[in-house]
Amino acid sequence: MHGEHFIKGFTNRDITLRLGVRLASDPDERKRQSGRTTRLIQLLRAHGLIAKIPRSRRYRVTFKGVQIMAAAVHLTDSAMPFILKFFAA
Repeated sequence: MHGEHFIKGFTNRDITLRLGVRLASDPDERKRQSGRTTRLIQLLRAHGLIAKIPRSRRYRVTFKGVQIMAAAVHLTDSAMPFILKFFAA
């Protein structure tokens, strides 16, 4: 949902860094990190939230993805604090 990804798309490494994962110096660990992110990307593609940009290693968010992710962000920012406060009391 970051604006720079609407312009040129995003890659596996972009997602890994956004998730807060530090890139490992060990080559085997880097392959595992890349594999985890690849499986996440495959899941998002299967649900139609992202699509691959042809002839590149980049992906873009689909219209359906923008709608669903915007709704999730809205719920997290506005409704969840109220609901959590209600159940904590």
